[in-house]
Amino acid sequence: MRKKKRNRKKKQKSLSRSSAARGFDFGFLQRVMYASTSSVDLNNHMTTANVVGCAYGFDRAGGYPAPIPRLTFVAELEGELRAATKCLESWGCADDGDSVDIDIVLKNDGGYLLGMQPNYARMMMRMVKDSALVEPIFSGATWIKSIDTTNPMLFEWKDNLKSKIAPIKVGFATAKFVAGVPQFDTIKPLEGALSFVKFGLTIQTEEENPDHWFFDIVRHTKRKSGPFGPRKGTPKDVAAARANVINSAFPVSRTRIHRQGLTEKIEALTSTPISKSQVEQAAINILLSREWTDSQDHYVGVANLDEEWWKRVGHRVEIAEPPDTISGLDLTAVFRQLTLDVEYTLRHHGANVSAKFATNQKLFMRLGYG
Repeated sequence: MRKKKRNRKKKQKSLSRSSAARGFDFGFLQRVMYASTSSVDLNNHMTTANVVGCAYGFDRAGGYPAPIPRLTFVAELEGELRAATKCLESWGCADDGDSVDIDIVLKNDGGYLLGMQPNYARMMMRMVKDSALVEPIFSGATWIKSIDTTNPMLFEWKDNLKSKIAPIKVGFATAKFVAGVPQFDTIKPLEGALSFVKFGLTIQTEEENPDHWFFDIVRHTKRKSGPFGPRKGTPKDVAAARANVINSAFPVSRTRIHRQGLTEKIEALTSTPISKSQVEQAAINILLSREWTDSQDHYVGVANLDEEWWKRVGHRVEIAEPPDTISGLDLTAVFRQLTLDVEYTLRHHGANVSAKFATNQKLFMRLGYG
């Protein structure tokens, strides 16, 4: 019997929330986890292939009038190295060499750390339907190799490769081993395997970046804080994300709002400065609420709004045809929604919410959410 009472209380609490007028800020993006299993495969193949170092030189590449720097990964086992190049092909490296990140950290002891992982920005473009609607979290592996000695050519390349238009050709080769020692005079390019040109290879020194995260991996140290726990965007990030969502998901509504001069009309209702994206967001919130309910404003009756909003918008398509639902919006309803949106954002921030709109709006703008 006690359990039933408790369940009834939970149900009543849920109903009361869905029946209340609520705001919503598009800038607090949904967080979605994406796992890159191929990055784990790459790490395993590169490790098993026994990559012992790199060969450096210059080589010709299609479309370049003069030879460009060439970085060649040298390993012992051909089969595993080929399998690693297949992972890189699956990331799109054959067409876009910057689909992979390659980083070098020159250590103070004369060696260097060499790392390789997917470029997550490009991976997001391939995997995420609409990147403006999500804050992606990627889970994967980074292959890192510690090399004992540094070729002087890396110091020459370091400054040259800072330019975004400085290409480098990446290739793969094998070498024979005698008593566990690689014989570099036996280096042989991997015939028919992937090679590609990239522009984003970075070379840093330990002095320039003593806290580079590569050191945490090879030293098995753990940072006090890292990118894996929950995080909130800064107010400016939230404001920028809000504008991106409006531009990406609501281009027709945004244009109609501008055409109706809605921002200027709402500004006339208050002496407190408000941002254009706030008015656009409030009007769109009214529009969506009426679409998703029986013409109710302020999301009255929508349960689990924080989750449901992103699900529905992800499948919604705007059509530039009549009727123009923006032109019929009541200014009082839009202003009320804007008030609720501001309160929603301030609660997310952890700030105190006043009963007065002007007080809340001034704090909203001062924090940087406008």
